[in-house]
Amino acid sequence: MKVALTLPLGKRSTSSELAERYGFELLPLHVLELVPRGCEEIRAQVGELEGYDWVVLTSAYGVEVMHRCFGAELSRVRLACVGAKTAEALRRLGVSPSLVPEEYRGAALAEALREVGAGSRVLLARASAGGEELAERLRSFAEVVEVHIYDTRLPERLESVHRFMEHLAKGELAGVVFTSPLSVEHLLRVAPEAVEHLRKLPVVAIAPSTREALERRGILARMPARYTVEECFRLLRGMLDEQSGSVATLL
Repeated sequence: MKVALTLPLGKRSTSSELAERYGFELLPLHVLELVPRGCEEIRAQVGELEGYDWVVLTSAYGVEVMHRCFGAELSRVRLACVGAKTAEALRRLGVSPSLVPEEYRGAALAEALREVGAGSRVLLARASAGGEELAERLRSFAEVVEVHIYDTRLPERLESVHRFMEHLAKGELAGVVFTSPLSVEHLLRVAPEAVEHLRKLPVVAIAPSTREALERRGILARMPARYTVEECFRLLRGMLDEQSGSVATLL
């Protein structure tokens, strides 16, 4: 049973193994490419890390970029993370995050940080294409320095999109998982004809902003209670089992 998952181009992932755990064959869909900014540029904008009360990191890739630029300095500041994957990326580097909210979204992190960091100076290190909600919530109670440490763009080569569209047109996909609003935007920019197919398939969005991006285009999507790829696969498996059960009842 083949399912598509949006993944950044060139990023290592355990998603294939997770997909297999739920009985799926994974079709990676690369509609994003992550491009780091230079360390000289980043360090010039950030200044001294120890000049911040908190450093907020929003993705595992952001951890990679910050570690490349600051190394051991990361272990000397208090780090707040959006999501388990971000925290895991830090721990793999031997750095312990100080704050990881149970709900894996920016709004939850901002509320958790409000309780311990009101009036503090916060560095928000993130992608240039990130949404504004987290920054706005942080600014309501802290001094925020926002630095873009990488850019997210549409890859020049779109082989995976062509493969995806072929499988989609032939009815060979059991479902699709979208992992960011930008992945929705990029796919439908280069393949607008995908909309009609997606409206007929089980679609899962990893978080509210992604689901909203889909629903603005008339694509209904369900969302897991916990915002992880594994939970997306678990939900999709349940949706397909429900679907097959309904068909069996009708027969």
